[in-house]
Amino acid sequence: MVARGTKGTGFWLASALAVTACSSGIGAGADTMTVERATAEYRTWQQRTAQPVAISEQIFSLCRLPTLPEQTFADSEHGKGRALLDWINPGAAAGFSAGGATAFPVGATIVKEKLVSASTGFTLAALGVMIKRPAGFDVTHGDWEFAYWEPAPGLMKGAPQAEYCGACHAGARATDFVFFDESWRTP
Repeated sequence: MVARGTKGTGFWLASALAVTACSSGIGAGADTMTVERATAEYRTWQQRTAQPVAISEQIFSLCRLPTLPEQTFADSEHGKGRALLDWINPGAAAGFSAGGATAFPVGATIVKEKLVSASTGFTLAALGVMIKRPAGFDVTHGDWEFAYWEPAPGLMKGAPQAEYCGACHAGARATDFVFFDESWRTP
């Protein structure tokens, strides 16, 4: 179970839900996917991982460096219990079905929930978002748009985020910048 109990998380996600109620996926409208729309709709998509997948604090902090209080907590006996839960829209499901043999279709979207254990299950700590864009959008990063959200500082996207996320995802260039195996678990 994933709890959305933090003030910033619930408010931001509830606000994002009001942004749009369009159909998601491959085909009509697939090229109109926005980060805001993805964060509003992803819970209606297919889960790529059936349950949260346990990860280390190193992997958890890959999308950004931890703050000093976060690192102190991670180093403590209470700093365990991090997990990921992946959600994919129909376009991304088609890309995963191809096994990396072809590029993901425009509009394919992957949302990765970063979770921390809580007394009620897991609490959402952050979201990582990837949206496949038309050819020429960002050739260096496989024409993917990258975004990252956490309660503070909120949504981060644009060139700096693409550079940061794209540098790691370049390790999966052969499969259209998407990790298909467990190699991402080794920083």
